[in-house]
Amino acid sequence: TQQMLRNFPDLFAQIQVLYTSPLLRAIQTAELVLEQNSALDFEFLPELDKLFPPHDFVDHLRSIASQKTMAFVGHDPHLSRS
Repeated sequence: TQQMLRNFPDLFAQIQVLYTSPLLRAIQTAELVLEQNSALDFEFLPELDKLFPPHDFVDHLRSIASQKTMAFVGHDPHLSRS
């Protein structure tokens, strides 16, 4: 994640809302992004927890669709299956 932040700073600067799983590793990753872009909105999204079925995340994503640029911090293979 740190290498991605260094290599693609403009990409991360465009994020307006960051959603993360409530699990520790995802929170740690989200914190690295927040260090680069402290102006973005930050929210926990329980549906990103690998204990939830992937379709719960997809359903929630449909309900929050907006004009904002969103990023999600979750877990693989959970997100890959979404």
